[in-house]
Amino acid sequence: MAIIHRFIDDLENLGFHHVHFENRGTVLQFEPMKVLQYSHLSSISHLPDKEENYSIIKFLMSPSEQGTLLTIQIENSPTESIYRHFKFYWEGTVNVLKALIERGQ
Repeated sequence: MAIIHRFIDDLENLGFHHVHFENRGTVLQFEPMKVLQYSHLSSISHLPDKEENYSIIKFLMSPSEQGTLLTIQIENSPTESIYRHFKFYWEGTVNVLKALIERGQ
């Protein structure tokens, strides 16, 4: 299943970087409540749309004594800048998600 997420139509859809961008990727693995893995390439990277430029993002969920453990794996970051962006984005996102879940929202 290919996914193309486009933000190209209006000013309300500008991303964090305040430029129009397009995300591309394909769902590689999905098992409800266990795993979601997909490829990802953003036009912001300015890299050609080639397989070797796609990062692989994988979310693994498993039971733990405290509830559910969420592990995020990032593979094949084509550049150090892309890796740092993913790390920054997902650390913040996971903290917000954790706070919302713990509040029951």
